[in-house]
Order: sequence, then C-alpha cells, then structure tokens
Amino acid sequence: MREGWKELKVGDVVEKIETIDPKKSPKAEFSYIDVSSVSRKFLKVTESSKVMGRDAPSRARRVVKSGDVIFATIRPGLKRVAEVPQDLDGAVCSTGFFVARGCHGINGRFLFYWFLSDGFSLPILRLQRGAAYPAVSDSDVRRQTVLVPPPPEQKRIVAILDEVFEGIDTVVANTEKKVLRRFMWIWPDRAGGPRGCQSGRSS
Repeated sequence: MREGWKELKVGDVVEKIETIDPKKSPKAEFSYIDVSSVSRKFLKVTESSKVMGRDAPSRARRVVKSGDVIFATIRPGLKRVAEVPQDLDGAVCSTGFFVARGCHGINGRFLFYWFLSDGFSLPILRLQRGAAYPAVSDSDVRRQTVLVPPPPEQKRIVAILDEVFEGIDTVVANTEKKVLRRFMWIWPDRAGGPRGCQSGRSS
C-alpha cells in the first residue's frame, strides 16, 4: 500500500441519503432522474423530467444534490454512472440508483471514476442477481472496497482523468474508458480508516 492510502468500504465513505415520498405533496413539481436519464456514452445525466407529486413513479424516492455520484444498480454491467449537475440540485432520483455523496474527505469526482473502474465493477458484477433484469442491491455496493489516497492525491488523479476525457469524441472515449479501468485497477494493499458518515435519513 502506498503511504497514506487506505482500503475502505464504500459504505464507510458516503453519507446516508434522504428519502421522500413525493405523493405526500401532490401539487408540488419536482425534477426526476430515471435510470434511462443517464447516458452510457457520455457518463452524464442527459435528460430529466418534471413530475407532479401526485404522478410520482413508485421508485421516485431519493433526493440528490449537485456533485452526488449516481450508479445504476439495475444492469450494473451497463455502467450508467454520472455526477448530478448543478441544475438538478434537489432533484429526486430513482431507487434504481445508488447515490454516493462522499464524506471523510472523499472527493466526489474521485468516487465517480472509482465506480467506472475494474476495481469496483468486476467484483460487483459477480453479485448481480436476476435473469431478465440483473441487479445488485445498495448493500452490495456499500460492501465493496474502495482504495482511497490522501485528498491531494485524489485531486491529482481526478485532474489527470478529467484531462483525459475532456473534449474527446465517443469513439475515443470508449477507448479511454478502457485505459481508465486499467489505471484505477492498479491500486495496492490494505489499511484501516474511518467508519461511516451520518446525514439525512437512511435510504
């Protein structure tokens, strides 16, 4: 293990997410992020819908903030991962997403790249269940390992990977994603660290 790096569980480095029932405010309009709202090509939320509380889908439950990382637990092999943009701060997302809001000095953008890495995706894919709609649970995600460097190193890694992805077209992006997965996989051994964050109501 490189000096200062820690091997932690995802559940130890993310906050608990507030859950709501929009139907309790039937006349209130909210922005809704469904699993199909995330583009696999661009790794972004490319669309959302305005929904009245009375018409809220049963899965519309999780309140997200700008900078949160959302990972689709339905068909995890498709790698629908995105950061919540500023204009969707306070939106509600589907329970088909695991919402990661970093704590204990974890850079949200670092988590975004970790969810795209082989270090995360290979173990999580072994846990998917179901034939027609293979999925993993939030608990499965929380139990996964994340290798966490000190904050300055997180920032440096994020800057490198942001530069790699900036301005590249889809074909090149697909190639660079492979580079990214390998880059994030070459991370070493074990150490201890902080346990758990508390915020909002448990999802």
